[in-house]
Amino acid sequence: MNHKISTRALTEGAIIAAITVSLGVLSYYIPFLTLLMYIWPIPIIILGKRHGIAVSIISTITAALVLGFLTPFTYAIQLVIMYGLLGIVLGYAFQKDMSVGKTVLLGYIVALVSTVLLLQFYHLITGVNIIDELAQMMKFSLEEITKIYQQSGMDQNLIEETVTQMKNTLKTVLQIVPILLLIIPFMVTIINIWISEKILKKLGYQVKEIPPFWDWQLPNHMIFGLFLMFLIVALGQHFKIAKIDMVYLNLVYLIIFVFFLQGLAVISNFFHKKKLSKPLWIIGFLLIFLIPLFHIFVQFLGLFDTIFHFRNKLI
Repeated sequence: MNHKISTRALTEGAIIAAITVSLGVLSYYIPFLTLLMYIWPIPIIILGKRHGIAVSIISTITAALVLGFLTPFTYAIQLVIMYGLLGIVLGYAFQKDMSVGKTVLLGYIVALVSTVLLLQFYHLITGVNIIDELAQMMKFSLEEITKIYQQSGMDQNLIEETVTQMKNTLKTVLQIVPILLLIIPFMVTIINIWISEKILKKLGYQVKEIPPFWDWQLPNHMIFGLFLMFLIVALGQHFKIAKIDMVYLNLVYLIIFVFFLQGLAVISNFFHKKKLSKPLWIIGFLLIFLIPLFHIFVQFLGLFDTIFHFRNKLI
């Protein structure tokens, strides 16, 4: 019996390896299918749930080796670092029937560490810091845009004013790159867990599901954690620690993002309780994203709900 189970596991592992190789090849060679790389962990997660971490590791390594022959080997390594490790760990979490909170936290930590490793790998291979490269690309684009403006006969004062605004915008974008490196791994983790849950349920497995978005709620102590972070940054500014201003800016954007997400959850909760139709949901969220004034309202909504938990009193 054990031999049969082992054979079935290895067979499924080979199938999963073929699927992940296919996803990797498609995401590399077909530009509009690049997003497929973000769901690369899902087959590995399913395999890990069904047959354990050892089989998922073997399948991932096999897929990486085969993919290395069909695409640049560095690309295969990047996929394994960024998404293979995440798939293996999440598959282990599902097999051990961990709570949703622990699964998300474990997946996020691995995805975050994988991102750092990937950046280091990129720097090792190319000798280029990705943030410096991004800055150079932005600088080059700005120079090209300036030339186009000059050739079009635009007023010189207007050109200088426009270029100054663009420089300030690009500077802000570069400063918030670290916060993007914090947010993206979280989003990738959530997406892969959510899709994997749906597939596993279809396969007949009982899994702990991520709560619906309208039930997402930050704990009260989140406020104290944010206050502590602000205090640390303020001390850093007082003692003039290098690049502490960048840390402060990223902390601000992180808080804005967290409370905006919380505010969206409150609005979703209201829509859900009112049993609004899907078209009204779509219209409501489009208005939120398209009208800047609503952004501030949603952020404060998230802040107040974190402190007072008032969403249950809306109806």
